[in-house]
Amino acid sequence: FEPERDVRFSTYASWWIRASIQDYILRNWSIVRGGTSSAQKALFFNLRRLRAKLAKGDTQLTLQSIHQEIAAALGVSLADVQTMDARLSGNDASLQAPSVSGDAESAEKMDFLVSDDPLPDEQVSNMIDGERRRVLLASALKHLNERE
Repeated sequence: FEPERDVRFSTYASWWIRASIQDYILRNWSIVRGGTSSAQKALFFNLRRLRAKLAKGDTQLTLQSIHQEIAAALGVSLADVQTMDARLSGNDASLQAPSVSGDAESAEKMDFLVSDDPLPDEQVSNMIDGERRRVLLASALKHLNERE
């Protein structure tokens, strides 16, 4: 950050925060495959907006022709547009929905995601405590002579 450029720190920081969030989303939104190139990133973030704009402007366009125009506008292949559109058009599923459709008595989908790992706050606490122990042990060893 360079204050001499007459830019507020919050403006500068918000750009980096947004870039980090977008990068995280791209890396983690799909376990199988996400947008890896800059063209796929542009497709991921602009597909819905461009599709809505094209559909609103001309009601005669088919889904195929909308995909072709988006592919041409963003410089990606038609297959990439169709694949990304299919992924983004999928329905969201609640983790509190019953695991067996129509059976309110069955376990929730969330019940199958249980992890035996310590909670994040416990992990951080253990990490901090371990670092403190390491520093204290190193400090104590400095006070001992070679024989001790």
